[in-house]
Amino acid sequence: MPYLTSTDVKSYGAIPSTDTQDNAELVLLIARAQSFIEEYTGRVFMASSDTESTRYYEYSRDVEGLTLYLDADLNELGSNGIVAGTDSIVSTNFYYEPRNDKPYYGITLRGNSGVSWTDSTSDGNFENAIQVHAQWAYSSDVPADIQHALIRLVKWYYKQGRVTDDTADRPIVLESGATVLPAEIPSDVLAILKKYVYRPVES
Repeated sequence: MPYLTSTDVKSYGAIPSTDTQDNAELVLLIARAQSFIEEYTGRVFMASSDTESTRYYEYSRDVEGLTLYLDADLNELGSNGIVAGTDSIVSTNFYYEPRNDKPYYGITLRGNSGVSWTDSTSDGNFENAIQVHAQWAYSSDVPADIQHALIRLVKWYYKQGRVTDDTADRPIVLESGATVLPAEIPSDVLAILKKYVYRPVES
């Protein structure tokens, strides 16, 4: 799902809202910039029906003590919830990690729940024994600074596409001997994205 619209980009400035001839291009650039941001950070930032899917885990690899450590941001559980082998684990049997914030990186069974990550018929060590059906995303809404970074990146792509000089993408050596490097991703965009790079919590 797109994190913003062409109208959002135009409202940032430099493109009149009445100018519709570049709308299709802006839609493509939004998709390109969003893909870059997600790949750079290793995260999906907005939950939707498209981000609801099942991820699979193994007891021997992904569980430490009572905690199952996830390999992606969890925003909300889906309708199928959590299954360990053949046993369903209901919401009253666990709490999320971290306790007071999102996104969640782990699920911890309550000590008095009477359930475990291994089901009643096996030791849970076989592949994909634990299934977590959820919205895998950072949040229900895109963080404001990520949306700003996306708008800035789209505008940068838009401007780059209007550079007609064929030397724009390679270094230029001036008469003085100094080398001018081609434009790079705006530094303020990278500064925002670096704060969000996904680093999984190891089990």
